[in-house]
Amino acid sequence: MTLLRYIAAAFGCAATLSLSTLARADVLADACLDYVNTSEMLKQAPASNRSNWCSCIADKIAPGDRQAVADVMKMQKATEAKGQAFGENSVPKPLAKAFTLYFDAQGPCLPVMMGAAPSQPAPAPPAAATTGSSTSFGLTNATGSAISELYVSPTKSKTWGKDILGDHTIENGEAWKITVPQAKGRCMQDLKVVFDDNSEAIWESLDLCNLTKITLTYDRRSGVTTAKTE
Repeated sequence: MTLLRYIAAAFGCAATLSLSTLARADVLADACLDYVNTSEMLKQAPASNRSNWCSCIADKIAPGDRQAVADVMKMQKATEAKGQAFGENSVPKPLAKAFTLYFDAQGPCLPVMMGAAPSQPAPAPPAAATTGSSTSFGLTNATGSAISELYVSPTKSKTWGKDILGDHTIENGEAWKITVPQAKGRCMQDLKVVFDDNSEAIWESLDLCNLTKITLTYDRRSGVTTAKTE
C-alpha cells in the first residue's frame, strides 16, 4: 500500500529525518519515519512533509492500536524492500484491523505529504466530482501491474463515462479511496480497469451500497484478474 506515484515526481530533493523532529515520538511515529526515510518514492519529499505526514497518521490512530499499525508499517517496509507488492493480503489476520486503520488514515493525510498544513482538511485522491450524492469504496491494487484508467458506470449503461483517475495511476500495492459521484441510491455498478499494458478487466453488477473495499488480484497461472469485495 504505497502512496501515489506523483509524490515522487513532485519533489526533487531528499533528506533523512531525525526521529527527534516528530512531536509525537511513539512506536508508530518511529516505524512511520523509518518507512518514509527508506521508501524510494516518499524519501524524495521534503523532510518536513514526511515528518508532518507521520504526525498526521499517528493522530488518526488510537493509542491502543498504534503498536499493531506500527507492525503493519514494518511489514510494508520489509515487503517493498524485496520488490514485492504490499496489500491487504500481505498481513496476517490478526493485523487486518490495523491494516484497515492505516489505509483509512492515508487518504486524509496525503495532502500533508504534498505540503498542506497538517490541520488543513482535504479530500483523499483521486479528485472526483462531488456534485449530487456520491458513494465511496476502498480499492487495493494487488495485481502486479499499474492501473492507468478506472471507470465506474451504472449496470446496463451503454457508456463508461469519464476515467475517474484522470492523470493519476494506481501503482501495484497502492490502496486508494475511490469516490463515485451521483452513485448513491444507484447501487448496482459495473467496474472497468485498464492496466498500463492496455489490457483491461471488467466486473459487472457490483453492489456499491453494500461493500466498502475491493481488492484486485491477478493469478498468473490462470491469467484471471479477480475482484474480492468486502
